[in-house]
Parts: sequence; C-alpha cells; structure tokens
Amino acid sequence: MKLICYTLEGKQIDVQPAGAERPWIDDTRDQFAKRCLPLVVANAHGWQVRLLEGCWLKWNGGIYPKDLKVKTDSGTSDVIASHFGHGIVTFKVHCLFRTEPGINLWVTGPVNSLKDGIQPLSGLLETDWMPYTFTMNWKVTRKRKWIRFEKGDPIAQVFPVPRGMVDTTEPELRSLASEDKLNDMVLGWHQSRKAFIEALRARDPDTISQAWQKHYFRGQYPDGSPGSSEHQTKIRPKPFKSD
Repeated sequence: MKLICYTLEGKQIDVQPAGAERPWIDDTRDQFAKRCLPLVVANAHGWQVRLLEGCWLKWNGGIYPKDLKVKTDSGTSDVIASHFGHGIVTFKVHCLFRTEPGINLWVTGPVNSLKDGIQPLSGLLETDWMPYTFTMNWKVTRKRKWIRFEKGDPIAQVFPVPRGMVDTTEPELRSLASEDKLNDMVLGWHQSRKAFIEALRARDPDTISQAWQKHYFRGQYPDGSPGSSEHQTKIRPKPFKSD
C-alpha cells in the first residue's frame, strides 16, 4: 500500500517513522515497561511529524485566542499559533497526505508520549480524496504554566486505517463459558498467573530468574504452544522516499 506525503512549495516538513523508544519507559524500574509488548508495538505504529523549531506556550484560562501566549524560538513562525481559543494551540502541517482508495488517515498525538499540562487532539481524515492540508491541535490542560516543545519533538503520529471498518463491525457480548476451549485457556492462564505472582512474593529463585511471564511476548498460548503465525514483536514503518 502507498502513503504519499506531498510537500507544499517553499515549505518544510519533518516526517519520520515512529520509534518504539520513549524516555519514560527507559526510566521505569528495571525498564519493566519495555516488557509490555502492546505498548511498545503501539509506539512504532505509524509516522511522526516533528517540530522544525521549539516554542513556549502559556494559557491564562480564557476562551479567546489572545489568552494563549505562543513564543517561538525564532520569534516568528507560520507553523505555531492560537486560532481557536480555549487554550488550543494549532500546529500547521505543511503537506498533503494521500492514501489509496478506501483508506483514511488517523491523526493523533505521539503515541504513549507524555507532556505535562497539555493533551493532543485526534482526528480522522479521508485522505484518499481530500485536497486539503490539516492542522494538528493540542489542548492546554494546566493554566498559567509555561509549556515547552523542543525542536524535533513529535507533534503528531499518523497511520492508515480502512474506511468503514467500525461501521461494518458486528459487536457481540457472549459468556466466556459458552466457548469451552477458550474458557479453559483463560482459566489456565489466570491460575498460572496467580501461581507466578505468589512465587515472586515468596522470593522463589527460579521464578525470580524468569522476571516475568513471556507467553504473549513470544506469541504463545498459556501451555507454550504457538499462537498466530503473524504475531508481531516489532513494527518497522519505512521512511518516506524522496522523488
């Protein structure tokens, strides 16, 4: 599948494959957060748009654009501004993404990246036809506090999703007990997990040497047999090629 990023004449953009690393994950005790495969795979799911210059933001709590102060490192910028009021900062993205027919583009903040006092806002774009650029918006949540974005910080993460998938999905609620095989696997996993945690608390040497159970990470069922042949432990989005 193709994902094309058309850059606007005379404008710059820094768009890169998203990486799995996050500073706060590295800072966890024994880097235990790296063991959470769904978390790490989500980090690298797509591409990130990065800032070309740093800025400071401060919101006084008002509803008007003037109530959000924006100070860029260059002193002037056509990329970072307050347009909507209510503590929303707008980052212009000087490009046009194009997806294949029937494919939308999910636009969100950098996944599992934390910034105190401000929250990214997500959007879904029909990029297979729209001739419009878009903006990435963040909502300040902490009043009267200076918030810093550095040059190179990711401000958006994008990835393609099939249009209509949610609308055509048929959700059902079922009792787990109605699926004997699945129920047995889940109960077996719960028992195994409980025994593992109890052994850790008892400081059992063999259990401590394992550190954590790796069934999902390895793509295995609780009994150690293989799960899906398409199990992923890494996502490697390709960089954009220049023509």
